[in-house]
Amino acid sequence: MLKLLITGERRSGTTLLANFLNSQNHITIYRDFLHIERLQKNMGCVGFLQPLPLPTRQKLIQSFYEWTSMLEIRLELDAYQFSNLSEFYTTTLRKIAKPDDKIIGHKTTMAERILGDLLNALPDLKVIYILRDPRDLVNSALHRFADEEATLFDYIEAWQNSLDTILRLTCQPQIEPQLLIIRYEDFILNTGCSLTEISRFLGGHDIIIPDSMQDFGKRWTGNSSFGELNGPFDPSPVGRWKTQDMDVANTVEAILGNVMQKFGYLPELDLKGSDRLRFQVNYEQFRLQKMGLDASPLQSKSDIMQSSTI
Repeated sequence: MLKLLITGERRSGTTLLANFLNSQNHITIYRDFLHIERLQKNMGCVGFLQPLPLPTRQKLIQSFYEWTSMLEIRLELDAYQFSNLSEFYTTTLRKIAKPDDKIIGHKTTMAERILGDLLNALPDLKVIYILRDPRDLVNSALHRFADEEATLFDYIEAWQNSLDTILRLTCQPQIEPQLLIIRYEDFILNTGCSLTEISRFLGGHDIIIPDSMQDFGKRWTGNSSFGELNGPFDPSPVGRWKTQDMDVANTVEAILGNVMQKFGYLPELDLKGSDRLRFQVNYEQFRLQKMGLDASPLQSKSDIMQSSTI
């Protein structure tokens, strides 16, 4: 069976793709149940092929159970069924497989840190990375995760770092065939072409648009940050940034404009040179503060929003 990992930044459309593929015949995709990068970190960032002593394997299973219990998922895992993280990963995916499955996999966000090691350890693993217009993504994240400490600059930095990592991986000849980048906007607005590309990437597996989608047994129509959608392929989230906080869009374009254009996200705001420079300077100061190279107090969420106002 082919193994598939769907990943991307939070609010990029990973859940949509996971539930869409999970609705296909002979494919099982679970979302948010196997956060392999967090499990690896809990184990002390061990290598995927590094042998694990029995107590560490038992701790790994317990960490996995603590997370999946919140999703009401219960898989029976045995510490003697695997000897390293790679085998744990494969064993866990096999536990969710149906008898006639040809593809099994999962969705987890922000997994780019471990993708290189994971792909090298598992040559039969394929990864689909979802890329979304950062203006929409950042606005969505600020709205959905308003209670979190993450700032406008945190989401901008995460988008850029994540994409940089993926692009570096695509430059590695042994990994490049295992990795596909899909734009969220293309999946929504040009679904047929995107499905053809995904089908080819998955070995020619037949993919259709289902009548409905399920999310852990419940009907799923989307998880928009701004209310219910008219079906999972409702185009309203595309370009929604134009009706949201324009200071956010200004800041995103000032900092990410050059990178955005390479992926078809054209800047649409007429920023003055002085405003663009101010946003860029504030962002670089933020990054230096996070790295401990700037002794001034780390800017708060409200400070950053205020500094991003024209």
